[in-house]
Amino acid sequence: MAVEVREVYMPQLDRKRTIRIYLPKSYFTSEKKYPVLYMHDGQNLFYPSDATYKKSWRIHETLDKLAEADSKFEWIVVGIDSNSKTLGESRVVEYSCHSTYKKNNHYTCKKRFKRKGLGGEGEAYLEFIVKTLMPYINDKYKTKTEFENTAMMGSSMGGLISLFASIKYPDIFSKIGALSTAVWFNEKEIKEALKQCRINPNTRFYLDVGAREEAANRKRGFGYNKYLRQSCEIAEILKTRINENKLKFIIDKKGKHDENAWAIRVCEAFQFLFKENGM
Repeated sequence: MAVEVREVYMPQLDRKRTIRIYLPKSYFTSEKKYPVLYMHDGQNLFYPSDATYKKSWRIHETLDKLAEADSKFEWIVVGIDSNSKTLGESRVVEYSCHSTYKKNNHYTCKKRFKRKGLGGEGEAYLEFIVKTLMPYINDKYKTKTEFENTAMMGSSMGGLISLFASIKYPDIFSKIGALSTAVWFNEKEIKEALKQCRINPNTRFYLDVGAREEAANRKRGFGYNKYLRQSCEIAEILKTRINENKLKFIIDKKGKHDENAWAIRVCEAFQFLFKENGM
């Protein structure tokens, strides 16, 4: 196993960003190519020493164990560090969109702000991933570039921007993981987009939420059980748009809103999303 750290320039946002690339154990001894999972909040994915709150998902440990039993879990993971220059506000800006609709019902968004000036760079951030980061990764690593071999996952605001990616680029990301999604930030926009925009029928969605999410956020005024209620509503919307076997929604009765909870549930997310990956 190896996790490489690189710095890339984001021309769409005129800033630099650290990315962390996990390579499966077989990467250096095999000639084969590997599918790629793009994840947000990259600093929180691997080692606690790098994580914002010193708790991580331990992605490398989970995938290493899964891959020992089945090679379909041999994925490259590209973790994109979040923008935390102003105590989290810049992260919120990058991970949020405000949607409008073209006549052909294709997703787009415009830059306008809510919540006292926060939000609206999500379209540029997704464009960075698709038009700058993906070509960079495909050039430097042995990757499979097809739709069925490209995925995206995130938690909280990272889950929100992952859902937007599924409708902004429906033919690029075949697997979407949205854990403890912060629906509250763009509730109207994401619900309208999921109802009205094109969703690729071959995309798989893993959604989850903890029944105790509100315990970690009550002081912030987000409201009692808002994560649970809104995640259930998003799941119900998706049930009307895709085949039942393409969606998995989990309610973790003990789950809170933190990396420890996501580290536990990500194994189930991988098992569902990577069940079919074209390898």
